[in-house]
Amino acid sequence: MLALTWFLSTASAVGFGSTAALGTPGLFGGEDFFGLGGRGFAPSLDIHANPVLVQIHVLEFTEALIDADDIALGADVLFSAYEAPLSGAWLGVVEPGFGLDIYSAGDTAVTITGECRLGAQVQESAAIGLYVVPEMGITVFDGDTDWVAGGSLQVSVWFGG
Repeated sequence: MLALTWFLSTASAVGFGSTAALGTPGLFGGEDFFGLGGRGFAPSLDIHANPVLVQIHVLEFTEALIDADDIALGADVLFSAYEAPLSGAWLGVVEPGFGLDIYSAGDTAVTITGECRLGAQVQESAAIGLYVVPEMGITVFDGDTDWVAGGSLQVSVWFGG
């Protein structure tokens, strides 16, 4: 009963939304998405449970299954480390975190990155944020390990949280 009470009290503090990004091609889903071209990333499903943000790459997973029975699993976990007022209801934010992506099209590639989302956001009944997200990490593919670096510009929209 105590666990149910805790869950119900925190459920109202959880927000849901999506993030779209434009960034480095070929690092995380930067290839041709659903044949539409471009260098964007598939929008993620975002779960905001302050101070943690989890971005799940649901559409990249779905697109990989539809196109070629490949597997593309990925998520980013970010932590709200700092907020400062900018102007009006806008806040400047710093959100460090990490990403994990697993791709398999015969051979499996695993990429682990550190990242830090820096930007401005406003939250009233709904929220929107604009961010710059540099990333650096490693990819393990076919027994070889390589450094990867990149980044993206992100736009997030969410409700609640």
